[in-house]
Amino acid sequence: MGGGTDPGSEADRGFCTYIRFTGPDLVSTVTSVVGALRQIARWFGPEHTGCSQGAYELDGTSISFAGASPSGTVLYSGRLSEDALSLSLDTHSLINGRRAHVELRFTETEFPDRENT
Repeated sequence: MGGGTDPGSEADRGFCTYIRFTGPDLVSTVTSVVGALRQIARWFGPEHTGCSQGAYELDGTSISFAGASPSGTVLYSGRLSEDALSLSLDTHSLINGRRAHVELRFTETEFPDRENT
């Protein structure tokens, strides 16, 4: 799972984008408060309706996916770093038209027993 912000916007408002890869080609995304990783780990995943879901495509270091939720869809495209420990993504919200750039660092996270809230 990785978390990151687009400099000067989400971080200034105290929010962060979290991404979790949950299978051979599945991804979940959510925006939450900065530093909430331990709190969201209890419920963050494909079975939670508050998360956007999608399938990702990986071609070398290039990655793309669309995160769909009841609110709408956000498109993501970017690159993995050579060491595969960070991800640089351009985003385009089809919900509000907003475009952003996010830099994420992968973080190994243990997922405790989940609650489906």
